[in-house]
Amino acid sequence: MNCDICSSFPLYSMLEFQERKRALLTIMTTQDSQDENHALGSYNKDPVTSEMIHYSEGGKRSSLCVDCGVYLLSTKLFKDEEFMRCIKG
Repeated sequence: MNCDICSSFPLYSMLEFQERKRALLTIMTTQDSQDENHALGSYNKDPVTSEMIHYSEGGKRSSLCVDCGVYLLSTKLFKDEEFMRCIKG
């Protein structure tokens, strides 16, 4: 788990979601108001599966769902050769 916030958040709900979906990565998000103008990442998700289909960083708003800075990563992700090549550059 990586996070850059200091507050309460639904860790057990996130873990349950990640296990149920067999996800490699789970990102905590929240709904945001269109009136807010800030540099948080936003994303669009599939309404049926909740899978992220698009992510925009730094104020390029693509939806009202914004990144809260809490990420759960499966250890399986680090065994994926393509992923490891991407993060190593």
